[in-house]
Amino acid sequence: MGKVALLGAATVVAVAVAARAVAGPGAGMIAFALLAFMPLHVELSHYLTTDVPAACFLALAFALAVGAPVSRLWTVGVAIGVAIATKYTSAVALPGLFAVLLLRRSRPLALVMAAVSAVAMFLVLCPYSLLDWRLFLADIDGVREHYTSGHFGAEGNFNWGWYLRRLLDHGLGASGLAVLGCGLLASLWSVPQAWRERDEQGNLAYGRLVAAVITLTSLLWFGWLGAVTVRFERNLIPVLVLATIGGACGLASIVGAASSRWRRGGAILMIVLALAIVPVARMAVTATQRLGGGDTRARTTEWIRDHVPAGSYIVREEYGPRPDPQRYRVNYTWSAAHLEPQWYILNNIDYVIVSSAVYRRFLTDPAQRFPQIVERYREMLLWEQVLEQEPGPAEMGPTITVLRPPPVATIDPTTVKRGGARRP
Repeated sequence: MGKVALLGAATVVAVAVAARAVAGPGAGMIAFALLAFMPLHVELSHYLTTDVPAACFLALAFALAVGAPVSRLWTVGVAIGVAIATKYTSAVALPGLFAVLLLRRSRPLALVMAAVSAVAMFLVLCPYSLLDWRLFLADIDGVREHYTSGHFGAEGNFNWGWYLRRLLDHGLGASGLAVLGCGLLASLWSVPQAWRERDEQGNLAYGRLVAAVITLTSLLWFGWLGAVTVRFERNLIPVLVLATIGGACGLASIVGAASSRWRRGGAILMIVLALAIVPVARMAVTATQRLGGGDTRARTTEWIRDHVPAGSYIVREEYGPRPDPQRYRVNYTWSAAHLEPQWYILNNIDYVIVSSAVYRRFLTDPAQRFPQIVERYREMLLWEQVLEQEPGPAEMGPTITVLRPPPVATIDPTTVKRGGARRP
């Protein structure tokens, strides 16, 4: 996780460098502040997932595309190759990245070298894509099917609103979302302005076009995310990283326009932007404190160690605590409801540990696709609750419930079915 945090910090530097190369020092400062204090990026930089590393190399690719010497544009291919190898969906940014390179009027050989280096780096990091290309294509198809068919507990239709609500609630806040939105609109609006102000040779302003391309890339990526069935907050990270670059360039253009009309206008706008980012920074600090404030699973593990006798027979499900297997007899199952409640009773299970990160998926499923599992959970949750550990205001984790099955005398053994339910 420490490496992911370092890559998250490096991403902040990369977006600042990219924005500065496109629209000047002011854009670089704005991009740095926007991403450094973005609560969702701060939080997910603590997790061991691929989204933050992929976004880091994606930001680096765009920074190199706008700032690297023409003779070194092959480094752009290296960066985007690493990004795609880290997470395949990074390939969504390829058209935008290629457009940026074209706007630089790069020589055909430089473009070819960038493409070759991208393919080479991808093959180095994912050699099985060449050595076992059939399996690789099957994996790609599996990713496509996963995004379109759904992920139980993380799926919906027309997910644009869901993503925006998450950003509004704890991902960016109202003021941060407003600032970023204004910047993105300004980047897009600068294109017709660049057309009106083209020079005598008919050349358009390079920086404004690049900012618009990066902005469009982020918006089109967001449009694709909202259209697919699977939805995870972490999928927004690459989108937000690119949006930070484009939005910062747009905001810098607004500040520059205000300065040209009124000497103090730019300074006043920068102060307004700083004040708007203050609530966002507070949200980021709160998220960091919550991440460092403990976890319900760790607290439950300590409780088990102090209160559950050694040798007890425990069944735990996914997203729950992990009791010491040297001290207890521990069985794992993804969902405790895969087995009949009576099975736990007949097999003298002392404790069953369930997690809200699993059972709430079934209990709140609007389609009620697994009624048998729902019924089993409802029955088990009526058992004696030895402990219910809910997250505090500065604590992470799901609600953990430790259940004690009733004695075997309470059931008729002839009614017990040992078959498990279908796993979703």
